[in-house]
Amino acid sequence: MVTNIILEDDTSPLLTSSQPLILATIPNPVLISSVQTHDPNTALVPLGVQYPLDLPAVREEIKSFYSEDDPAKTKLPSLQGYPLPRNIEEYLKLKAKQADDISQRDTEGKSNK
Repeated sequence: MVTNIILEDDTSPLLTSSQPLILATIPNPVLISSVQTHDPNTALVPLGVQYPLDLPAVREEIKSFYSEDDPAKTKLPSLQGYPLPRNIEEYLKLKAKQADDISQRDTEGKSNK
């Protein structure tokens, strides 16, 4: 037998034994075995590397120029494959070149139409 229980923030109708319990069916259930999980043996790639022109990543890299006195210690994961800039002006020039490189790579073999 089901009894009525009142919860403080619950404004839903109370369930009694005379009311049928309605179950929702899921049209396309996802099997747990098909869900991808993180493999602890796989190294996580920083977002700045995956998305080098992402504004939050660029903002954090720019902050590192002002928070770190030694340019060799600045953290610039998005510039892998590019020379390490010594100052913010070099960094911005490299980011512009990187944007051009990405644009060329992404449009390679595609028509302008």
